[in-house]
Amino acid sequence: MKTHYFVFALTLFALASAGVIAFQEDAAPEDSTEPQRQYQIEIDGQSFDLPLGEAADITVNGKAHRVTLTVKPYVSFAYKGVAFEVPQYFSCQLDDSDPFLKMWDMSSGDASLLLQSYEEDISAQMLKAILVPGIKAQFEGLRIGEEPVTFKYGKDQSLKGTKLSINLPDVTILQEIYVFEHREKSFAMIIQDAREFNAGPSEQYTEVYERLQETLKLWD
Repeated sequence: MKTHYFVFALTLFALASAGVIAFQEDAAPEDSTEPQRQYQIEIDGQSFDLPLGEAADITVNGKAHRVTLTVKPYVSFAYKGVAFEVPQYFSCQLDDSDPFLKMWDMSSGDASLLLQSYEEDISAQMLKAILVPGIKAQFEGLRIGEEPVTFKYGKDQSLKGTKLSINLPDVTILQEIYVFEHREKSFAMIIQDAREFNAGPSEQYTEVYERLQETLKLWD
């Protein structure tokens, strides 16, 4: 299983004026197998520790308020005008060891979203002619299905791509490969799911696919 990196965004109820936060008395921390993140907010120069996911009482100008610090369910990505959101529990790993290629691998369980940005001059047509055969060559000798596919996103936008079905002994790997140009750069986006024989899409695949359809934007 791939190493996962925890990438997330926070949402916080903001107060414009100073206040007081009421907490319980100090208590022994609960057992945990991993180090725990700590959270703090600052209001008009005053710093307050906040427990994640627990309500805290704040008094502002004599009025009591109850606020809760939570983790948003999605994280945002943006590079060279390509922007979208993925579930916050997906790991994100960047490989920029090649000066002509940046590659982000966002994954959870059996589902992965791979985005490649090519920093050198290569057309989308040429990239597609290289990329799809290159993926198929990695699985030489296996039965591989290939068919055209369309990824619909936003209101009425779409990307044309290729769907590969790679049949391994115990699992089928499905890859939707989309190659496109944006801001004079070529990108490759690969949406992947690994499924047991005759099984439907994984929950992680369904969630990231639908969120990508809702949030993908190519900014000028």
